[in-house]
Amino acid sequence: MDSIIARRLAIVTTTRCTLRCKLCSNFMPKFVKPADVPYADIVADVDHAFELFDRIEWLQFVGGEIFMNRDMADVYNYCLKYRGHFDKLVLMTNATILPNAKEIEALGKYGENCQIQISDYGELSHKMKETCMLYEKHGIPYIMKTYYGDAQHFGGWIDNSKLLKSNETTEQAHKRTLGCQQVKLKNMHCYRGQLNRCSQSCFMYASGFVKPNEGDFVDLNDASMSTEKKREIIENFYKYPRASCFYCVWSEMEKNVLPRFPAAEQLAGNDL
Repeated sequence: MDSIIARRLAIVTTTRCTLRCKLCSNFMPKFVKPADVPYADIVADVDHAFELFDRIEWLQFVGGEIFMNRDMADVYNYCLKYRGHFDKLVLMTNATILPNAKEIEALGKYGENCQIQISDYGELSHKMKETCMLYEKHGIPYIMKTYYGDAQHFGGWIDNSKLLKSNETTEQAHKRTLGCQQVKLKNMHCYRGQLNRCSQSCFMYASGFVKPNEGDFVDLNDASMSTEKKREIIENFYKYPRASCFYCVWSEMEKNVLPRFPAAEQLAGNDL
């Protein structure tokens, strides 16, 4: 079997978040009992990932808000054992909470091969100044994406929250999803032992709003399935649409026909 390389593998470490965004593409407000993923489960996902992939270009950790989970310093240190098998460690944050001293120390061990991606939501990202000063002080690389005002990244957010199933055939859905940005990026997501081909599949299934088909994801914890079989499923990830594809509007982004909305509009009270 040919080598399998993951462009981006994002491991979800928490479904807790400091914000309640109305159009959250990760459906965080829909999780009834948001929680951190335990350290043992996260590193088990890491171990399984490096059993299946010959190389990972970007090893990402995402949430929710990544810095809500205070066990992550130990995770970053653990990942050093695989340092020769991935190119860059990437984190995503909304600049509402600062990493602790242990996290900063652990991230510093990656040098230029670490990148913090900051989503700047203006007033909502109330720790932005302190965040940037902290990373600059310790020489930790970061980039910012602006999501407020008149020049929002990608023109703002899209609305993928309705979860309405299309009446497409499998062939029609496959043709449509070939142009999907998620498919082009091959941005795989893993949550509690389930490896999915994209973030939308991951969070639609994890939140319980869409039921996956057989073969839609790899169960990393399934000891009865061989490594070869799991790799085979991964190789077929982009050859047919997932159950989630029939509920997703991401593929329409390529046509630039989807309306954009101001990012990070907050839900009021118990609204969903």
